Amino acid sequence: MDPSEHGIFDQLLPLVLARLSRAIGDDCGQDLAEYALLAALVAVAVGASVQVFGDLVGTWWTELSTAISALIS
Repeated sequence: MDPSEHGIFDQLLPLVLARLSRAIGDDCGQDLAEYALLAALVAVAVGASVQVFGDLVGTWWTELSTAISALIS
């Protein structure tokens, strides 16, 4: 049985096309998408910075701890 025999596609197709037309022409969600992409970029940059500077900060902290321990002793 062909679904188009029931006429549901004849009724549904204009509704779907109208909704798609509105969705394509509507740009109010564009700002949200841009902010989401910017937040993702910042998150990647922070993650990369932690990877790069994490070892440097760890080394600095160890040297600082050793220096303080030497002063106290």
